[in-house]
Amino acid sequence: LLPFFVAGLVLYGLARASLLPVLMLTIMDSPAVGSRHMGAAAGLVFTVGEVGGFAGPFLMGLLLDLTGTFLSSLLVVSAVSFVMIFVALLLEEPRPSSREAAA
Repeated sequence: LLPFFVAGLVLYGLARASLLPVLMLTIMDSPAVGSRHMGAAAGLVFTVGEVGGFAGPFLMGLLLDLTGTFLSSLLVVSAVSFVMIFVALLLEEPRPSSREAAA
């Protein structure tokens, strides 16, 4: 079982390290952000990430203290993940206006 945990941690590290630059480039390429507002956008991304980096372990510890088991924490993480999947499926990519298409 230990090799699976190690492999999961390695894959997580690779995915996280490689996806952050892709996220920043995607934000910069967005017409609503562009290079002019990139500093503020990056600051917001890192702020949300830091809040999640604190709130996740805090919530897991709180649920462990309340229930005495990590099962409740895993169920909450799973539920949030499923909700995020369904919300992501509802997102639509904006279509370029006729002016943007002509340019």
